[in-house]
Amino acid sequence: MILDLNAKRAARAAKRGEPMQMLLDVETFDLVDELPIEIGELANENRIGDAFKLMLRDPTGDWDRLRRCRPSFNDVLDVVEYFGTALGESVRSIESSGTTGPPSKPTSTATTDETSLATVTALPVSTPDDSPATSDTSPTTPPLDAS
Repeated sequence: MILDLNAKRAARAAKRGEPMQMLLDVETFDLVDELPIEIGELANENRIGDAFKLMLRDPTGDWDRLRRCRPSFNDVLDVVEYFGTALGESVRSIESSGTTGPPSKPTSTATTDETSLATVTALPVSTPDDSPATSDTSPTTPPLDAS
């Protein structure tokens, strides 16, 4: 059995219809039919501009013209969304990793030392009839290791 990727590409192109174009400022750019795999690799290396360049049908002829339009990171994400493909978590995390303001206040004043398990040295033991336990009836409990 052969998986015909050419036929799959043709079916995806037919479903999309006309070739994709992007309008930014007063410039129009032709986009590739499908995102090349290198885009994910470049995105993982935080080379978003290089990845965006590969989305152009004519990257050599159009890249300088596109850069003069000063595309934003959100523009890149919009183009990727238009393709119906995600660049992966690494790129989304870049978008969300910016600071959103000052850190939140602590919810407690307790320190780690105050919340750590205490070492138990002796606990009172009672018997079913509530009489004091003797060493003969007390279970032996090994000390807890607090480490």
